[in-house]
Amino acid sequence: MVLVLGRPGSGKTTLLRALAGKLEPGVKVKGRVTYNGSDVNGSVPKQASAYVGQYDCHQAELTVSETLDFSHGLFGGACTLS
Repeated sequence: MVLVLGRPGSGKTTLLRALAGKLEPGVKVKGRVTYNGSDVNGSVPKQASAYVGQYDCHQAELTVSETLDFSHGLFGGACTLS
């Protein structure tokens, strides 16, 4: 888990969106992102990361574990959380 701190408008959300490959089309970025020494070419390895936005958009009836399991099932297959 990573905590990114900064003043309002300093680019925290933009940084995280860039790392997650979720920037709007046409936004220019400079630099290089690597994962374990290898270029990720604009995409983050899905097995090792997740992007959780600022707004809480989950089903209140589900536990955290059930929510993560459901999301993983939609985007990556079965998941077992311990």
